Amino acid sequence: MRARITKKNRSTRGGADRGSFHLTCSTKTQNYWGESSIAVSGAEVVAQTWKKRPQCRAIFQERHFEPAVLQFSLINDLRELAAAAERVDAFCAEHGVSPDIAFAINVSVDELLTNTISYGYDDGEQHRIEMTVRVEDGVLVIELEDDARPYDPTRAPHPDTDAPIEHRPIGGLGVHFVRVLMDGFAYRRSDGRNIVTLTKRT
Repeated sequence: MRARITKKNRSTRGGADRGSFHLTCSTKTQNYWGESSIAVSGAEVVAQTWKKRPQCRAIFQERHFEPAVLQFSLINDLRELAAAAERVDAFCAEHGVSPDIAFAINVSVDELLTNTISYGYDDGEQHRIEMTVRVEDGVLVIELEDDARPYDPTRAPHPDTDAPIEHRPIGGLGVHFVRVLMDGFAYRRSDGRNIVTLTKRT
């Protein structure tokens, strides 16, 4: 059997890829019966070909899988960090991410959020920080978005970890831990907001 699947009328809504699919196929035998499937951008198309047909007759079942995403917000209060860590732990456990990776994520997020909450605001007002964790092709992607003053943590100086402890300045190791623990560490400023993206292979 030879088959070609063409996707038409593509649209996206709510993070899921939706659309209609068309199959053209040919078979060498009328007694062929089989099932084939192909994954296309988050949607699985299942084509069942029925026996004793000169040309394939297909029935499609399109199943949409919502991406694994955790999204929530917290206020600029250090007391919020424990609850945020619990949510990350629960999300990782639900999606088969090891406790070691969950720990690395929480250490990195705690450091970045602590910096933002402690030093990012001058007005004493309540601000919301958005956090998103999602799984993409075996990679955890974490985004932190806030309206604090512009700050790019990826440009923080690298500490001299070879210097004697008594000669090292106080602080400065938090971002270093993020660099060590994460596989990716990026920053951008968009619409007056800081957006930090971390990635970690699972």
